[in-house]
Amino acid sequence: MAFINQTTAKDELFIKVGTVYDNTTRTLSADSTTAVDFTPDLSGVSYDTAELINKLVVFDNGQVKYITGVANNTRLNVSPDFTTPLGKTFKVYNTSLSIDDDSRIHFGRPTEGIMMTGETGIDMNFGRIRNVSLPTHAHDVATKQYVDSLKIGIWNHIETFQGDGVNTVFTLTEPISMHNALVSVGGVIQQPYVAYQVEQYDGFTRINFVDEAPPLETDITIRTTTATNVSMSPAIEEIFISQDGQDTFQLANEVLDKFGLLISIDGVVQSTINFDILTTPVEVKTENGNQIYKGNEYRILKFAEGLNLGAVVRVLNLRGKGFHHHTGTYIILNDTTLVPNTSYMASPNDYSYETVANSNNTVHITHDMIASRGGLHLYANTTFDDLYINLPEMGGEYSPDQYMEVKVVKSVNTSNVYINAALGNYMNYEGALDSNFNGGGVVYNQQPEMPAVIHLEYESFYRTWYIKYGTGLWNVNANTINYPNVLP
Repeated sequence: MAFINQTTAKDELFIKVGTVYDNTTRTLSADSTTAVDFTPDLSGVSYDTAELINKLVVFDNGQVKYITGVANNTRLNVSPDFTTPLGKTFKVYNTSLSIDDDSRIHFGRPTEGIMMTGETGIDMNFGRIRNVSLPTHAHDVATKQYVDSLKIGIWNHIETFQGDGVNTVFTLTEPISMHNALVSVGGVIQQPYVAYQVEQYDGFTRINFVDEAPPLETDITIRTTTATNVSMSPAIEEIFISQDGQDTFQLANEVLDKFGLLISIDGVVQSTINFDILTTPVEVKTENGNQIYKGNEYRILKFAEGLNLGAVVRVLNLRGKGFHHHTGTYIILNDTTLVPNTSYMASPNDYSYETVANSNNTVHITHDMIASRGGLHLYANTTFDDLYINLPEMGGEYSPDQYMEVKVVKSVNTSNVYINAALGNYMNYEGALDSNFNGGGVVYNQQPEMPAVIHLEYESFYRTWYIKYGTGLWNVNANTINYPNVLP
């Protein structure tokens, strides 16, 4: 062991001793290894575990141990386990800095915090790192100034000006860059760097048209996203080259609604009157020898008129892929829809498939049906009175199932719809905190010849399906129902 001033290295443990926590001098009443027995006791001093853990016992011979627990008023549990002989005196100090045997650096404690368990690095113990330069490399520390400047978000800012044929510079109220601006003059999208530059001047951002001034009484529109570069922007762009007379294009990504699109033909921004978004046809695919219905996604762009040969169609989905979710993707549940029959499941992914009518009017929803879509939209259009929908068991705390959504629309043809939660979950009830309920629950609508909608969202911490919104009269029961044809 060696020590310099108040810096001690011992058994792969390096500790910089901080300020005095308790100025009382105490004496070992027995040899110390994994415990410190002492007199006088801790009367008048807080010895709550939370207070003393990670404090330092500094002996008069220079040895240092850190406190791992409080056994009683005259015994502290400590580490490392080297021997300090009977009769040595000590005081309790705060920790300033330590380096453990895995080369982790800890400020204010000699051991890693629970959030850093098993990881290498620096634990600041909720302290601050100050006066670092702005990051220039991918692995540099990011400053608050830099993070605030990103303002990662969606395309959400529009500014308009009117040309006078003379002015080439227009000052914006929002700081932007070349990477997050979409500039159009008279509806024609301008080419960055060639038609205009983005400049920072006198604390403001401005657009400088370097080629020529926008013509008199011509609208200038600058649309921006708060993301600062293309990779950070959630917007999705698709480009097509038209065949002669082509009026229909199939998008690779689903569209939430047509008003979230910015569509141009040869640089001219199109009005929403000129196009519409249609659903893809329902496909019938064969999986494991069974027919499965897929499709009905809003991914068909159709123009009111056919386009010229070679026309460049640019589709910019301003809402981004994260906003697609399942709103426009639905599965029609009619009498002949093929659905998984999990009661005959040979393995987790080996289902038999039967029609809804032949499955006791019951639809077993699998976890994959929800997770693969990021959510699920069901359209109940059966002709029999009662339709039962069984949701799968979803994950618990910190699960990626958090915020998954299931939406059910009931047509006038289906009289009653019952939606069961799995026994490991709860339906609109925080039953995980109440031993009176062991999971399950049902939400149901019994309104013949009336349409209804319910939108459920999953809260993983409570393992609960919550009702986000709905139309019609929906009831909640804490007990999963028996089926078929048994009411709650």
